[in-house]
Amino acid sequence: MAKSSQIQSPIKKFLHDQCSRIPPFQAECMRMVDEYEGVLMSVLESKFNPTSVCTKIKLCSSDEALHWNPEVFDESMLENILPLIRETVQTLHAKATQEMKGEWPIPMPLCWMCKSFVGKFEAAIPKQAIAKGAAALCRALPLKIAGVCQCIMEKYTIIILDTILGKLGPKLVCGLLFMCVSEENCAPEMMPVLEYDTTCDTCQAITAIVKSTSANRTQEDIKVALSKVCTSAKDWKECYEFIQEHEAELTDLLLKPWDHKITCQTLGACPATSKTIHENRACADGPSYWCQSLDNAKECKAIGHCLAHVWH
Repeated sequence: MAKSSQIQSPIKKFLHDQCSRIPPFQAECMRMVDEYEGVLMSVLESKFNPTSVCTKIKLCSSDEALHWNPEVFDESMLENILPLIRETVQTLHAKATQEMKGEWPIPMPLCWMCKSFVGKFEAAIPKQAIAKGAAALCRALPLKIAGVCQCIMEKYTIIILDTILGKLGPKLVCGLLFMCVSEENCAPEMMPVLEYDTTCDTCQAITAIVKSTSANRTQEDIKVALSKVCTSAKDWKECYEFIQEHEAELTDLLLKPWDHKITCQTLGACPATSKTIHENRACADGPSYWCQSLDNAKECKAIGHCLAHVWH
């Protein structure tokens, strides 16, 4: 897809236009686009290999994976992507001009320019539109499997894109292009992606499981239940860490006739003023339920956890 002239030409023209918006480095910027365009496209294509992606998530066996059809992505897709890129880069340029007052990063910001372009390009990818487009392709299949194909496309396309873009960050791409070979060559880092805090989720899952399994709810029963609760989901690292840190307080609090919401708010694991996320009791089962499907992850507000620990 990336090597198609229908994709390359508009992207190259767009990047040249953006270079004209930074006069101090216009010549260097345009030289960088011309020199590294082919390498960048090759890197993008290799990372978006559908065969390896579909095989990895066990939707295809290694000998059954379908080859990517570049004809699917025509100018209509570019019409959706490029305006978004243009808008975000213009916003970035406007903020930079206001806040930096003409002072650009020193030394020559090859790393900064590269990461800015790649980061904004990735952020502008319309994941929902791509998911719908992928699902629409299923109409070409026989009716018996078209419905199953649509379900799979709608459910997994966004997950796949998030996973790939998470691995293919601006730092990696620009490092492969030798734009960021050392910390000295890099301007200030781009805004880091904040990790999803699962402390409240973990606490509510643990307390709900313990209360449902400890019939007599004596202190000894609770200690036994706490020692076994983390085995309900494989590699539930947050559970072990939470128990290790809060076992004594939990043992006392779980003796009280409170539900898991109040218990975790009292413990300080959940903010008392925020709405609890576990309106559905099934969410209290922890990652074994959260990560069964995208719908479950959305319902329990655990997409960040599943992407980081289960779906990678």
